[in-house]
Amino acid sequence: MARWLPASIREHEELIPKIFKPEVYSQSTDPEAFEGGSYHVLMLDDKDRAIISLRISSEWMKDDDPCAAPKLIIMCQVAEIHIIIQILVMLSILPLDTRSSSESLPVSEWLSITTLCLAPLIVHIVAGVPHIVHLQPDSPRWHDEICFYNPTTIIWRYLAVTDQRVRSKQWNAVDMAASNMRFWTRNGWDGSEEMMVRSCIFCTHAPKKARMDFCSKVAAETIIVTLQGVQALLSLANSNDEDWVISLATVFFTLAVVGLLRLPAAYWISDEGSFVDYHSQIRREFTSMDDRACEHPKSETGCSTLHTRKNNFEKPCPDTLLVFHPQNNWRTWSVKIPFLTFILTITIFIISTPLATSRWLPIAELVSMSVTGIVMSAAYSLLMTSMFLVIGFYTFRKESTTTIIPCIQHLWYKIYTLVVFVAFLAVIVLAALETRKSSCGVYTTTITHSLCKRR
Repeated sequence: MARWLPASIREHEELIPKIFKPEVYSQSTDPEAFEGGSYHVLMLDDKDRAIISLRISSEWMKDDDPCAAPKLIIMCQVAEIHIIIQILVMLSILPLDTRSSSESLPVSEWLSITTLCLAPLIVHIVAGVPHIVHLQPDSPRWHDEICFYNPTTIIWRYLAVTDQRVRSKQWNAVDMAASNMRFWTRNGWDGSEEMMVRSCIFCTHAPKKARMDFCSKVAAETIIVTLQGVQALLSLANSNDEDWVISLATVFFTLAVVGLLRLPAAYWISDEGSFVDYHSQIRREFTSMDDRACEHPKSETGCSTLHTRKNNFEKPCPDTLLVFHPQNNWRTWSVKIPFLTFILTITIFIISTPLATSRWLPIAELVSMSVTGIVMSAAYSLLMTSMFLVIGFYTFRKESTTTIIPCIQHLWYKIYTLVVFVAFLAVIVLAALETRKSSCGVYTTTITHSLCKRR
């Protein structure tokens, strides 16, 4: 038992983790260790499994007594049972560890790691949010739009497009154009198969083929999403190895992996189609033509053209069973099961990783969790768990006939979207505060001394 633990703790020696190797919390003289004079405290349980590995600034110490450190007082409180002490320790051993003056990064490096941080997020949103077609004069409000930037909404779109394609009895270019749009109607958002069939009346330009153009912006987006996802997947696969570190540059690596779910739908994702829109020049031209034609009854071309489109659009939709196979067809499950399995696998990995890195690894493989790592794990656990539950719920209710997630206009989904945004904003801020460059040249938020020794 370390000499600085008070008598009240020593009385419960059998209930608390032991601290071994007193030299590890002596002041460091290793130039590759913590700069500015600091202490490294390593706590293990009775099976030499890491409980904590923390960095203590020498400025906090009084007479080499860690219990005098304001941020470590909780470590020295009396606890009655083993589990409570471990929880208290886990809550206090990783205070926000911002960079020291000697660890400050130049502007060029800041720009580099910030670009690496935001690139997967920007590509995920730009490639995943479909174009909007206004079928009424009123525009959607901000809280109607914001849910489309939720990763759950984007992944649902990929699932629905793939499902529609495999169930389609006769897929054509107009179908593909409609399935890649989001229609704003008097009743809100509509991406249903009924709208897909009905919207052909308002299609002004169809893609040349019923598949993605390999020399298009969409194809380039798919390639970028794939490369980012593969890179992140390889890094996450090595998360228990020495190559994995948490820093500002790796905040959205998990999101990049989730973006690989675009691949099954990639062949049928396109932005080449266009439709008559209340806010487009095409719509204004139709209106102008309609007014001129109606002022001259002898000229009925313009008037009949637009009114024919309007009347046909409001007619009952043809039975979608004539166009698509039913939802209980084997084709739809061949898409849904792999999608849900992939999401569930990532969810389990994200939830289990903090436990693996902070508790169950042997000391030689210890990867200390920083505040950034803990908050990031919590944020991704929220995102991936809710993504699996929401998509799974609507999938088994057989509501995947729409490319827009059915709950997009529900209040709870809007609140959930805002919570996700705030959570990841907090992760970015914390990562920006904690990311430092170690002596071995690695950007990290963890203890640089132990990181470089492992390398």
